[in-house]
Amino acid sequence: MEEYIKQKEIAVEQLETTPRVKSLMKDDLYRISICMTETNNRAAKLYTEFQYLLESEFLNQFSGREDEQIFIDILAENKQTSYFRFTSNGKSAEARCEDEESLEDITYVESPLYLHILDSLMFAGTYREVDKKRRSIVPMIPYHIKDFAQKMNSPRSYFSQQSLSNDKSIQTNEIIGGSFSYDENRRSIIFRKKEMSILPINVASGIKSFGVLQMLLDGEYIDANRPLIWDEPENHLHPEWQVEFAKVLVQMYKSGKPIIITTHSPYFLQAIRYFSAKEKAEDFVTYYMAQPTEDGFVEMEDVTNDLNKVFKKLAAPLTGVMNIDAARQGIDL
Repeated sequence: MEEYIKQKEIAVEQLETTPRVKSLMKDDLYRISICMTETNNRAAKLYTEFQYLLESEFLNQFSGREDEQIFIDILAENKQTSYFRFTSNGKSAEARCEDEESLEDITYVESPLYLHILDSLMFAGTYREVDKKRRSIVPMIPYHIKDFAQKMNSPRSYFSQQSLSNDKSIQTNEIIGGSFSYDENRRSIIFRKKEMSILPINVASGIKSFGVLQMLLDGEYIDANRPLIWDEPENHLHPEWQVEFAKVLVQMYKSGKPIIITTHSPYFLQAIRYFSAKEKAEDFVTYYMAQPTEDGFVEMEDVTNDLNKVFKKLAAPLTGVMNIDAARQGIDL
């Protein structure tokens, strides 16, 4: 294949045409070569997708040490199941992908603050999207951030307006006193509250969090086959709204929408527990705690039946600074 493409590139160079056309033809040859090397092997396609996502998420830097890489091996493949091994720095983990377990999409929300820089994010590209010659002028961002920006910038997020009405229990507008929509004149997302129209950059961070949920639901990006992953949703929320946000997430989950969250807030964690019990869903919620290992890695411990272990760990830093009298006396506890 490499020799065939090389011959075609030589033929292109010999054509009597402009340098621009030659460059475009070489780009086409590159794309054609990718298509020709594609196979009907499902595991090979998943392998290619994993590689793409790893490169895009970490901008092709998997470790701070240049000699370390992530290797993916296809262990076995049959009609329904593919097995992979991921190896890095001598450590390995295996994964299995089955047809019946496949998902249509996943939305990963890292920060609602991205709402007021959507234009910049839409201009940026992922690792594979940005040509090597243009990387100095086009910023690169991880795949999940570009995916988030595209969903927030899509007309689906503003003009569908049906998914919320299908589930009356999931309402964010009442909490924040308004809703997000698209202003065609300004060509921008705006937050409408009574007679006011406010640009995202001037909207409080907590309101943005509920706005992101609203737009993902209105655009029907979250459903039974499209899970939501939210990293530390308590960020930018005061305790009262942490509880309200947890309530909405549990209601979403109860309606059949899979959700994965990480949190460092005891307020938020307790709210998830409370509303899971109230919604009769606690038997289907699992809690994990990240535990560092001696060799510098992290293991996920199932603490569903021992959440006190988590609360104790979260409370430890505050407990250490509670005794003001000891601090005044110079006593280090």
